[in-house]
Amino acid sequence: LDDRDIIVDGATLTVNGAHTFKNLTLTNNATLTHSDTTTTDEYRLDVTVTNTLTIETGSGIDVTGKGYLGASSGGNSGNYGRTIGNTTTGGSNTISGGSYGGLGGKYSSYAVNAVYGSIYNPDELGSGGGSAGGVYRGGNGGGLARIVTNDIALNGRISANGGDGSSGRSGGGSGGGILISTGTLSGTGMISANGGNQTAASYTTGGGGGRIAVYYDDISNFGTAGDITGHITAYGGTGYNANGGAGAIYTRSSTQAYGDLMVNNNNTVTTGYSTPLASVGTGTSTDLTADTLTDDTRSWRTDDLAGIYLNPNTGQDSVMRVLNNDATTITIDLNDGDMTIVATTGDTYRGQQIFDTLDIRGLARVQTYDDIKVLTPN
Repeated sequence: LDDRDIIVDGATLTVNGAHTFKNLTLTNNATLTHSDTTTTDEYRLDVTVTNTLTIETGSGIDVTGKGYLGASSGGNSGNYGRTIGNTTTGGSNTISGGSYGGLGGKYSSYAVNAVYGSIYNPDELGSGGGSAGGVYRGGNGGGLARIVTNDIALNGRISANGGDGSSGRSGGGSGGGILISTGTLSGTGMISANGGNQTAASYTTGGGGGRIAVYYDDISNFGTAGDITGHITAYGGTGYNANGGAGAIYTRSSTQAYGDLMVNNNNTVTTGYSTPLASVGTGTSTDLTADTLTDDTRSWRTDDLAGIYLNPNTGQDSVMRVLNNDATTITIDLNDGDMTIVATTGDTYRGQQIFDTLDIRGLARVQTYDDIKVLTPN
């Protein structure tokens, strides 16, 4: 299939991993997707379209429910949904919803899995919801779609929504991940990574929203005169007992320095801060080089901090963008400066999240342990 013009007409095409096409057209209710995740295998859709990706009305790139399995679903026996690493360890338990960008709805004292991943680079599957077992099935998490192209004409959908739980005693799966890098994005279609729902019966919760990042040159002809609200969504799912938290939507124009973050939960009420952002936080460095800061007391999740800014010495104002991290060490972009010029081992450090605009709406509740800097406040 690679390096050809592809037209999917009224059919479903399943492709896994990385593929490159010249032009790709989905028409007449066609679907492009990846395989279902199992207890042993994970899949993703990673597509490069050299020229134009056309998705007509009724058609879509759709990986809804293709992520980590919910409890008692697809060979995943027991009460826990599966989560990052394709494991039930740390997964959402009995009736609670799955989490990715936003927290799943929590039922009683039953745990929900922690959020994970980066707002700047969605690269993970969504997590499954828990269930009471037996005939009750937790919703699967959303899958992962990564798209690079010159032009997208979108009048259909690009979806990585979480799966709904069964009717009763279950949680919805979280939304999955969508990363788009394009020259132009036009049309009136939808991009969504919403959490799974379950409101038809008691003892049910919604899944958390997923993660969407869109890098572009021009989106002035997408949505409503370039307004993406309602056209790009990562809502938390709804449940009878608890709703899921909103996921994160990050968009960045090629002319922007930092990009825009929107967190919108569609006026759905949640308990507590249901959209925690990955954070550097505050601490004391135990080692410092020109481009690395180490704090042996920390346990950051690998690469979740990429894209955040680091102030290695809170006694001054210089910040450097994080390139990557492991559990205890952060590596920064040396183009932003040599940390040893402004800091030494033992100084207090702190994270800083910088955006051109920040839009928190629809009853979303966001939490960070970093400073936030917004260049153009709403």
